[in-house]
Amino acid sequence: MANRGGTVTVIDGIANTTTTVAAGTTPNAVAVNPVTNKIYVANQISNNVTVIDGPTNATTTVAAGTIPNAVAVNPATNKIYVANSGSANVTVIDGATNATTTVTAGTSPAPVAVNPVTNQIYVANSGSANVTVIDGATNTTKTVSTGTPVAVAVNPVTDRIYVANNGNPGTVTVIDGATNSTLTVAAGTHPLAVGLNSVTNSIYVANANNPFSNSTLTVIDAGRRTRYANAGAVAPVVQSRSLSSRASRSTSAGVPLDLAPATRWPDSPLRCRRLAS
Repeated sequence: MANRGGTVTVIDGIANTTTTVAAGTTPNAVAVNPVTNKIYVANQISNNVTVIDGPTNATTTVAAGTIPNAVAVNPATNKIYVANSGSANVTVIDGATNATTTVTAGTSPAPVAVNPVTNQIYVANSGSANVTVIDGATNTTKTVSTGTPVAVAVNPVTDRIYVANNGNPGTVTVIDGATNSTLTVAAGTHPLAVGLNSVTNSIYVANANNPFSNSTLTVIDAGRRTRYANAGAVAPVVQSRSLSSRASRSTSAGVPLDLAPATRWPDSPLRCRRLAS
């Protein structure tokens, strides 16, 4: 756990005891390589990365770009990707040697996610409204247009990438990793985070709303290509039912549920319904 005061708290998962490890100035992102047992901490103000050796808690410092705000690891290649929002680039660290390479990104890159299966890295650039796709083998890049991205998550099983775009209303850009083609799915107001379950192929988008009340959760059922739009944060579970692409209605605990119009992949309908608390 990164602490803004310049330390990392290491928690023993069995005993719940803690150890404090010194980091750089204002650490604000952490990623772990479970294969090498190395931990990478991006230090926002000191513009570097603290590398922690898991067995000993010994540290090494690696220089990064300006304002490193996010870090992700590809355990398959032992490469670490640090998004530097102030210098509009990504520092690629070789985990074996701590040597670095700099790759140009868009404006204000921050969230970064890795597909270890395809060795593609996805960097969300909030200032230029796009995603930089880095080929991990060559460090060459491609650019995919999005909304204003604030979070990104990868499903390595389906090779789909989900980019949460801030806005009112917010959206999710779904990137096909094989072609970099995109589909836009409606979300709630001001999405801030996205996560997924690769087993169930469900994607969860946290919407802050504005003002910060009545926050919502958008659930995308990508397995059945269904979007559960603006699900209440404490919504009851609603069983799936067969839906047509036309807007319709259902109920849960006596509450009407409005069904949003369908959006489509080229080959299959994306059907929608709303969960209500």
